[in-house]
Amino acid sequence: MAFSLLEKLPNGQLLYQAELVSKEGHLETVVPGQWLEIDGLLLPIFHCNKHLIQFIAPEEITLSGNFSIVGEPLLIPDNDNKLLLVAENQGVPMLFFLVHFLRQQWGTKKFNSRFYQILLGTKSGFPFQPVPSQIMMPQMPPEVIASAPLLEDLGLAARLASGSESPGCYSGSLAKMITEINFDNFSMQPTTVITLGSKQLLDAAKDCFHSASNTLNIHVMRHCPILEQDCH
Repeated sequence: MAFSLLEKLPNGQLLYQAELVSKEGHLETVVPGQWLEIDGLLLPIFHCNKHLIQFIAPEEITLSGNFSIVGEPLLIPDNDNKLLLVAENQGVPMLFFLVHFLRQQWGTKKFNSRFYQILLGTKSGFPFQPVPSQIMMPQMPPEVIASAPLLEDLGLAARLASGSESPGCYSGSLAKMITEINFDNFSMQPTTVITLGSKQLLDAAKDCFHSASNTLNIHVMRHCPILEQDCH
């Protein structure tokens, strides 16, 4: 697998592009819930267009062409439930991949009808520069106004939690931010919660969202080794 460097990201990581060709010369495909493993390194996939992928890697590592696709597909129930997407650290680019994938698979109209909100967190820094959001989320603490440029451009409501004192972000962990959400203002529609994060985040999400079981009545959680990693 040959890599090409696309850009250096704000958190010091690098965005690469590559065509997934196996040792046998076969073209590989990936779906959300999977990631790359290169020489024992677990690397999140940001985007995939057929066999051409974009993935994120730390600046200080040297990449080889030996790779494997790891992880199980993340299956989203095909129903009318709203989607609340929650991700931290290495789960953030994986969530962006999920958003791209669902918009392509379902079409923009169906995705927008099912989408509810996105909550993102990082211990150190995001792979993007946070921007003030123009989309209201009244259940959030009033000082939490930052979102991701990609999500803002798509018109998707999102908020950020950061351990690095980033302006407009919740100051602290995503797990802590979830505990301060005003569930009284949450959607009354059946909502599926997708969580891409550490076991700590999973436990916090289960506790908080189950306490609002009258409005959030379906919970799909995902935990895997790559999600225990920080962004560096």
